[in-house]
Amino acid sequence: METLFEIVDRQKLLRPRDYYGRFLVWKNANPEIWRQVEKYALEMAEARQRFGIKAVFERVRWWCAIETNGKYEFRLNNNYTACAVRYLERVYPELRGLFEKRKAQCDE
Repeated sequence: METLFEIVDRQKLLRPRDYYGRFLVWKNANPEIWRQVEKYALEMAEARQRFGIKAVFERVRWWCAIETNGKYEFRLNNNYTACAVRYLERVYPELRGLFEKRKAQCDE
């Protein structure tokens, strides 16, 4: 039987209080959707123009609703846009400098 401390620790892992932690939980729970975010961000980067991550999020929403006939049921939270940019820039250095960014809660 789990102790109260073990339950609390498990809950912190499942639902972190910080934005970046919550973003990572969402990303890992939605790998197919995240692959589309990466795909569209990299496609937009080929034009080598600065762009916003919200455009990528909207493109993913379109893909899910129209191109897959609603096959995926998910929520793409706009609160995760800043975290998504930081993650993408870390994984794909070629994306650095292409996103417009401001200081965000996930920077903390």
